[in-house]
Amino acid sequence: MAVPQNSLRIRSQSHSMRASRSVIALIIVLSAILLSQPTSAEPVVRDLGPFQVSFDLNTSMPYTVAVDEPVRSIQKGRSYITYGLGVRGDDSSIWIFVTDYVGIEYGKKLVEVPLDNDWKIVNDFLTEQGCSNINITETVIDGTVGALGGGILPSDRVIFCASYAPEGVFAQGRQLVTANCRLFSTFPADETASLLGTIHVERKV
Repeated sequence: MAVPQNSLRIRSQSHSMRASRSVIALIIVLSAILLSQPTSAEPVVRDLGPFQVSFDLNTSMPYTVAVDEPVRSIQKGRSYITYGLGVRGDDSSIWIFVTDYVGIEYGKKLVEVPLDNDWKIVNDFLTEQGCSNINITETVIDGTVGALGGGILPSDRVIFCASYAPEGVFAQGRQLVTANCRLFSTFPADETASLLGTIHVERKV
Protein backbone atom coordinates (compact mmCIF):
# COMPACT_ATOMS: atom_id res chain seq x y z
CA MET A 1 0.00 0.00 0.00
CA ALA A 2 1.49 3.31 -1.09
CA VAL A 3 2.18 5.97 1.54
CA PRO A 4 0.52 9.33 0.65
CA GLN A 5 2.99 12.01 -0.41
CA ASN A 6 1.63 14.51 2.11
CA SER A 7 2.30 11.96 4.86
CA LEU A 8 5.91 11.62 3.69
CA ARG A 9 6.32 15.40 3.68
CA ILE A 10 4.91 15.66 7.19
CA ARG A 11 7.32 12.95 8.42
CA SER A 12 10.25 14.67 6.69
CA GLN A 13 9.32 18.03 8.20
CA SER A 14 8.93 16.44 11.61
CA HIS A 15 12.38 14.81 11.34
CA SER A 16 13.88 18.13 10.21
CA MET A 17 12.30 19.99 13.12
CA ARG A 18 13.55 17.39 15.61
CA ALA A 19 17.07 17.59 14.13
CA SER A 20 17.00 21.39 14.29
CA ARG A 21 15.84 21.36 17.90
CA SER A 22 18.54 18.80 18.68
CA VAL A 23 21.31 21.01 17.31
CA ILE A 24 19.95 24.11 19.03
CA ALA A 25 19.69 22.27 22.34
CA LEU A 26 23.24 20.91 22.05
CA ILE A 27 24.64 24.37 21.28
CA ILE A 28 22.79 25.86 24.24
CA VAL A 29 24.10 23.10 26.51
CA LEU A 30 27.65 23.53 25.20
CA SER A 31 27.52 27.30 25.66
CA ALA A 32 26.11 26.97 29.18
CA ILE A 33 28.80 24.60 30.47
CA LEU A 34 31.90 25.93 28.73
CA LEU A 35 33.09 27.76 31.82
CA SER A 36 32.15 25.07 34.34
CA GLN A 37 33.87 21.98 32.99
CA PRO A 38 35.98 19.97 35.44
CA THR A 39 39.47 19.09 34.28
CA SER A 40 41.26 15.78 34.50
CA ALA A 41 44.83 15.27 35.67
CA GLU A 42 46.45 14.93 32.25
CA PRO A 43 45.48 17.56 29.67
CA VAL A 44 46.80 17.28 26.13
CA VAL A 45 49.65 19.70 25.38
CA ARG A 46 51.17 20.03 21.91
CA ASP A 47 53.46 22.48 20.12
CA LEU A 48 52.11 23.77 16.81
CA GLY A 49 54.84 25.85 15.21
CA PRO A 50 55.19 29.05 17.27
CA PHE A 51 52.11 28.15 19.34
CA GLN A 52 51.43 25.82 22.24
CA VAL A 53 47.95 24.30 22.38
CA SER A 54 46.49 22.61 25.45
CA PHE A 55 43.06 21.14 26.17
CA ASP A 56 41.31 18.49 28.22
CA LEU A 57 38.65 16.18 26.79
CA ASN A 58 37.82 14.88 30.29
CA THR A 59 36.97 11.45 28.89
CA SER A 60 37.75 7.82 29.58
CA MET A 61 37.36 6.80 25.94
CA PRO A 62 40.61 5.97 24.09
CA TYR A 63 41.90 8.47 21.55
CA THR A 64 45.10 9.41 19.74
CA VAL A 65 46.56 12.84 18.97
CA ALA A 66 48.66 13.57 15.88
CA VAL A 67 50.25 16.87 14.77
CA ASP A 68 49.95 17.64 11.05
CA GLU A 69 52.42 19.32 8.72
CA PRO A 70 51.97 23.12 8.44
CA VAL A 71 49.97 24.33 5.44
CA ARG A 72 50.44 27.62 3.60
CA SER A 73 47.46 29.59 2.32
CA ILE A 74 46.82 32.92 0.64
CA GLN A 75 44.57 35.61 2.10
CA LYS A 76 44.37 39.22 0.96
CA GLY A 77 47.43 38.69 -1.21
CA ARG A 78 49.65 37.41 1.60
CA SER A 79 50.84 33.95 2.52
CA TYR A 80 49.98 32.52 5.94
CA ILE A 81 50.81 29.32 7.77
CA THR A 82 48.20 27.12 9.43
CA TYR A 83 49.23 24.57 12.04
CA GLY A 84 46.94 21.68 12.91
CA LEU A 85 46.40 18.57 14.95
CA GLY A 86 43.86 15.77 14.88
CA VAL A 87 42.25 13.84 17.70
CA ARG A 88 40.82 10.48 16.71
CA GLY A 89 38.50 8.33 18.78
CA ASP A 90 36.83 5.06 17.85
CA ASP A 91 34.31 6.68 15.53
CA SER A 92 34.73 10.40 16.20
CA SER A 93 37.35 13.03 15.46
CA ILE A 94 38.41 16.55 16.34
CA TRP A 95 40.54 18.87 14.24
CA ILE A 96 42.20 21.98 15.64
CA PHE A 97 43.83 24.54 13.34
CA VAL A 98 45.76 27.67 14.33
CA THR A 99 46.51 30.22 11.60
CA ASP A 100 49.31 32.71 12.21
CA TYR A 101 48.56 36.08 10.59
CA VAL A 102 51.74 37.83 11.77
CA GLY A 103 54.62 35.35 11.80
CA ILE A 104 58.21 36.51 12.23
CA GLU A 105 58.86 36.07 8.52
CA TYR A 106 56.23 38.74 7.79
CA GLY A 107 58.08 41.35 9.82
CA LYS A 108 55.24 41.60 12.33
CA LYS A 109 53.22 43.52 9.75
CA LEU A 110 49.58 43.56 10.80
CA VAL A 111 46.63 42.76 8.61
CA GLU A 112 43.09 43.74 9.53
CA VAL A 113 40.78 40.77 10.01
CA PRO A 114 37.05 41.61 10.46
CA LEU A 115 35.70 41.03 13.95
CA ASP A 116 32.80 39.02 12.49
CA ASN A 117 35.27 36.68 10.80
CA ASP A 118 34.58 33.91 13.35
CA TRP A 119 30.88 33.74 12.50
CA LYS A 120 31.69 33.55 8.77
CA ILE A 121 34.31 30.82 9.28
CA VAL A 122 31.85 28.64 11.20
CA ASN A 123 29.02 29.19 8.73
CA ASP A 124 31.23 28.57 5.69
CA PHE A 125 32.61 25.33 7.12
CA LEU A 126 29.24 23.88 8.07
CA THR A 127 27.82 24.88 4.69
CA GLU A 128 30.75 23.30 2.82
CA GLN A 129 30.16 20.04 4.71
CA GLY A 130 26.62 19.93 3.37
CA CYS A 131 25.11 20.40 6.83
CA SER A 132 21.44 21.04 7.38
CA ASN A 133 19.82 22.74 10.38
CA ILE A 134 22.84 25.01 10.91
CA ASN A 135 22.75 27.06 14.11
CA ILE A 136 25.46 29.48 15.27
CA THR A 137 25.82 31.39 18.52
CA GLU A 138 28.31 33.73 20.15
CA THR A 139 30.19 32.33 23.16
CA VAL A 140 33.39 32.75 25.15
CA ILE A 141 36.27 30.41 24.26
CA ASP A 142 39.74 30.64 25.80
CA GLY A 143 38.81 33.92 27.47
CA THR A 144 37.66 35.68 24.32
CA VAL A 145 34.42 35.97 22.37
CA GLY A 146 34.09 33.58 19.44
CA ALA A 147 31.48 31.69 17.44
CA LEU A 148 30.13 28.19 18.06
CA GLY A 149 27.94 26.38 15.57
CA GLY A 150 26.49 23.00 14.85
CA GLY A 151 24.76 21.20 12.04
CA ILE A 152 23.53 17.84 10.80
CA LEU A 153 25.86 16.13 8.32
CA PRO A 154 24.43 14.22 5.33
CA SER A 155 25.22 11.07 7.37
CA ASP A 156 22.82 12.39 10.09
CA ARG A 157 25.71 12.90 12.53
CA VAL A 158 25.99 16.15 14.47
CA ILE A 159 29.16 18.17 13.91
CA PHE A 160 30.30 21.18 15.91
CA CYS A 161 32.51 23.99 14.68
CA ALA A 162 34.04 26.87 16.64
CA SER A 163 36.30 29.78 15.77
CA TYR A 164 37.95 32.47 17.88
CA ALA A 165 40.99 34.75 18.01
CA PRO A 166 43.42 33.60 20.73
CA GLU A 167 45.37 36.83 20.40
CA GLY A 168 45.10 40.29 18.93
CA VAL A 169 46.45 43.81 19.21
CA PHE A 170 44.88 47.26 19.43
CA ALA A 171 46.46 49.46 16.77
CA GLN A 172 45.43 52.72 15.13
CA GLY A 173 42.12 52.67 16.95
CA ARG A 174 41.20 49.17 15.76
CA GLN A 175 41.33 45.71 17.30
CA LEU A 176 43.31 43.52 14.92
CA VAL A 177 43.32 39.74 15.03
CA THR A 178 46.84 38.25 14.87
CA ALA A 179 45.90 34.56 14.98
CA ASN A 180 42.83 32.41 14.49
CA CYS A 181 41.93 29.09 16.09
CA ARG A 182 39.18 27.00 14.61
CA LEU A 183 38.09 23.51 15.52
CA PHE A 184 35.67 20.88 14.29
CA SER A 185 34.32 18.03 16.39
CA THR A 186 32.15 14.97 15.90
CA PHE A 187 32.92 13.87 19.46
CA PRO A 188 29.93 13.66 21.85
CA ALA A 189 28.64 16.91 23.33
CA ASP A 190 30.26 16.33 26.77
CA GLU A 191 33.76 15.85 25.36
CA THR A 192 33.32 18.71 22.90
CA ALA A 193 32.20 21.00 25.71
CA SER A 194 35.21 20.01 27.80
CA LEU A 195 37.50 20.75 24.86
CA LEU A 196 35.95 24.18 24.32
CA GLY A 197 35.98 24.94 28.02
CA THR A 198 39.68 24.13 28.50
CA ILE A 199 41.41 24.89 25.19
CA HIS A 200 44.22 27.42 25.42
CA VAL A 201 46.41 28.68 22.58
CA GLU A 202 49.52 30.67 23.41
CA ARG A 203 52.32 32.03 21.23
CA LYS A 204 55.68 30.77 22.47
CA VAL A 205 57.81 33.45 20.85
